[in-house]
Amino acid sequence: MEASILRLAGLRLLLYMRYLFLSFIGLVLMGCQRVVPTAGVVAKYQKLVPQVANKAVTIDFKLSYDSLFSYFNLQAGKVLFDSKNQSGLDFPLSVRVLQKPQVQMRTNGLLGIKLPVQVDARPSIVGINTGLIQAKSNLMLDLKWNWKDINHRNISDFKFTYSWISQPEMRVLGFPVQVQGVVEPLIDRQIPEIQSKLSQQVNQVTSTTSLTRLINKLPMSFDSPLGNIHFQGAEVDMKDLVFQSNGLEGKLQIRTALSLTDSFSIQSASRWTELRSASNQLPFRLELSYKRLEDLLKKYPQFKSYQFKLGADSTSISVKLNAIDGKRAEANIRLNPVLMDSATIGLRVKSIDLIGVPFFVRGHLKRKINQSISQFRYSGKESLRVFNQNIWGLKLADGQISIERLLFTDTGIGLLGEIVGNWELRK
Repeated sequence: MEASILRLAGLRLLLYMRYLFLSFIGLVLMGCQRVVPTAGVVAKYQKLVPQVANKAVTIDFKLSYDSLFSYFNLQAGKVLFDSKNQSGLDFPLSVRVLQKPQVQMRTNGLLGIKLPVQVDARPSIVGINTGLIQAKSNLMLDLKWNWKDINHRNISDFKFTYSWISQPEMRVLGFPVQVQGVVEPLIDRQIPEIQSKLSQQVNQVTSTTSLTRLINKLPMSFDSPLGNIHFQGAEVDMKDLVFQSNGLEGKLQIRTALSLTDSFSIQSASRWTELRSASNQLPFRLELSYKRLEDLLKKYPQFKSYQFKLGADSTSISVKLNAIDGKRAEANIRLNPVLMDSATIGLRVKSIDLIGVPFFVRGHLKRKINQSISQFRYSGKESLRVFNQNIWGLKLADGQISIERLLFTDTGIGLLGEIVGNWELRK
């Protein structure tokens, strides 16, 4: 009986040892199993991410009249005309906007702007004020807008007319008195001066200087999940400007480049200039800090169980993994970013050093870490979505990204390349 028990115990021990041996062999084989390195062009170290040269791109744009008049401050209360005193018969005349203008397209190629205004006048005879005269009127501005580009444009056939919404009246002893017959000849005398001043104002707000001030007031940056996106100081031209029933249409040509960094950048000055040619290729420069790269990696399933910190020197990027598999074990990893194709970035492991890990599972754990890192892929196409979430009204259709250079610095990785697509601007 005792012999049978001993034989059974020995058999169990043999089976257990066999299981341990096979498990050990399996771990050794798994540890020795080779992970294929990520294929592509390995990024090189540079002290700083270089700047990129601006390039001219074409943007199809549509600008509503509400936005246009808002930009030029044609809002209720704006004073359009304020006359000076005349000798003999003083007739100070003030004209201010009542409500937003209306645009009408004429069949003869003229542009008509209908502008409701408030008219106030305080005529006086021999220095004696005769009282306040008030009226509401529709001003009609007719003009021909000729615009080929910023250096080939003019406004011609400018004409000013008016019609009454409410007749001119003044109060005498508290009662309204119609004074249209008195006021109209006085206003008609000032029409040449009014027309001249309004023409000057139109030319002033469409001058290169005013347009330059305008574009430098526009925000050229916005925050995104990847960092602060901003355009470098631009040269701007406007081509083939056409007035339609609901707004302006034309083509903007902008010579600029796109930058993405972690920190807010001071807006560079832009200017209007004549551009001879343009394309649909926008250069870009991206600086992705290691902190932002850490946040990006944590979104991938294979890295969620790790606690890690990134850094770099001139040879490679360093990764320190803490609390591996929930324990005190650590791993020090050296790796390099890899440009896999024109739109995809991967990571290639150079070395893995384990601390506090039993020797018989080191191969398995190294392989697991290596495989997790080698499976990482970041597609630049994902970044193109931010262009449809910006504050400018800028849209990118059929967008493609072409990463031409990938590098790393002491503080992050850098990408240089071009974004290609059909650009549209709607405001």
